[in-house]
This record gives sequence, structure tokens and C-alpha cells, in this order.
Amino acid sequence: MEMVNEVDRQFRALHEQSVQAYEARVKRWKDGLDERRKRSQTDEKEIRDSLKKSGTDLALLDQRAKRAADDLQAYLKSARPALVNRESGRVSDYKQRALETSLLGEVCRTQIPPYTASLMASERSYLEGNKGEIHNPWIFPVNPGQINLFNRDTGDGWGCWATASGPPPTATVWFTFVPDRSARWELSPIFVFHGFYIMRADDGIFTCKNADVEMEAKVDIFQYFWKGAKTFKLIDEDKDDVDLVEFYDRTEWLWDTTYLRAGDRVWVKVDVSVDALASGGGSYAEINFSDGAANYIEPLLMTAQVV
Repeated sequence: MEMVNEVDRQFRALHEQSVQAYEARVKRWKDGLDERRKRSQTDEKEIRDSLKKSGTDLALLDQRAKRAADDLQAYLKSARPALVNRESGRVSDYKQRALETSLLGEVCRTQIPPYTASLMASERSYLEGNKGEIHNPWIFPVNPGQINLFNRDTGDGWGCWATASGPPPTATVWFTFVPDRSARWELSPIFVFHGFYIMRADDGIFTCKNADVEMEAKVDIFQYFWKGAKTFKLIDEDKDDVDLVEFYDRTEWLWDTTYLRAGDRVWVKVDVSVDALASGGGSYAEINFSDGAANYIEPLLMTAQVV
């Protein structure tokens, strides 16, 4: 039987690979920031010069963008408290979980709890409030069974020049087990999501305002080598004329199948990332599984069965 220290050594090696890959993405993004800023400034100047030649009142457009930004702050002050302070659904979650666990046992699925979790972000501010073993740009949360993850962005100007966000904040949850037979296995990580997203953009003539929120999960399996991630788009909203507030309270069953060899340890990595991008003054995008007692991500367990 493997010792705990040996299992943790395997995990640390795989986790280091994951961190290095994320850090490389952050570096590529930061290396290109200056070039993207120069392109945006050039684009903005060309658009403003063109509109000025056509007789458009640029001062009026700038005033409208500022007014929209002021209206946004009043809107968020009114809308966010109900989202953040809503009542927790933990009691009903526990009851539902008991029923689902019983059902899984009846169909002879092996149930595997999470081994651990980590959070990564391009900016430290996205990790604030999470207690745990802190590194840069990642953290091992104290409670891997309850993950706090969010992203938000506020637009400015007319929104007609290029914008880009860095690699999104990502929670990585790890599962591990040793197959008892060589066969094709179906592995199904199960996650509970409680959160909300806000999208606001009032696009009009001469502006290019929009709001975008996304959440995706990637499942990858390691035994001797990584199989290759399978992607699940859980939220994918991109709108240019929107005023939307939505709760996201769901249990998501992720899955993948692969051939595994008996007796050798398997690792399953689930990356959950959240992205938000807003363009134009008064535009706003937020996806939040963090603020308040009722908003969080809970990795329940992973089922494993031969298929």
C-alpha cells in the first residue's frame, strides 16, 4: 500500500506542472500588454478622428459615457446586496446529497472524495479573502470542499477598441484512486454551484458596448500521461445590449472515459474557470461564486465505474 507521503509527492509534482502552465499563460498575456495598449490607442485615435471629420459631437459622446458609468454605480449599489446576502441553501443541499449518494450506491458506483484543491489567478486581488497556504499566483484553500471564485470587469469609453483580460481565475480540484481492474472506466466529478452573474451594457449609435461572462470546466485524467482535457461550457453569455441578473444554482455532472490499468494510481484534475469582460462606459460583467454565505462552489465527489 502506498504511503501518504508518496501520494502527496505525486500530487505535488503534478500540481507544479499545472502552476507552471498557468504562469506561462500569465507571462504571455503580460508580455503583450504594451502592444495591446498601443493598438487600442491607435484604434481610438482613428475612430475619434473619423467621427470628428463627419461632424459628430465627440464631447456629447464622452458625456454620455461618463453618465452611463455614474448610473452603473447606482445600479450595482441597488442590485448586488440581494445577490450577496441571499439565504444559504445548505440544508436542502445536504438532503439532496443524501438521496443522490444513496442512489449512486445502489448502482454500484465507487465514490471518491476530493483529494485537495488550489486556486490560481493572474492578479492577487482575485484570491483575497481565501485562507490557506498562499503562494504566487496560487493558494491551497483551508477548506477545499468550499471554493470561492469570482471575476468582474467594468468598461469605459465607447468600447470600440480592443480589450482583453488575462487568464481567468481558476479553481483546480484533484481526485485520485487506484483501479482494481484493467478496463475502460467512466469517471464523473460532481460539483454543486451556487452563485450569480450580472451583465449590463447599453449599446447605441457610435458605441460598441458589450458584456461577456463565461464559466467552463475542464476534466483531465493522468495515469502515466495526461489523456487530454475534455471541456464543458457551463456559462457562455456575450451580449451588446443587456441588463441581466441571473442566479446559477446547479449540480453539474462532468465526465470522461478512458482505459486504465489496474494497480497504478490515477489522478483526475478538474479546472473550473470564470471570466468576465465589459466594454464601454457603463458596461459591467460579473460572475460570482464567492461573496456572501450562499455563493460558493462545492466539489462533492467523483464516481468511477467500469463501462
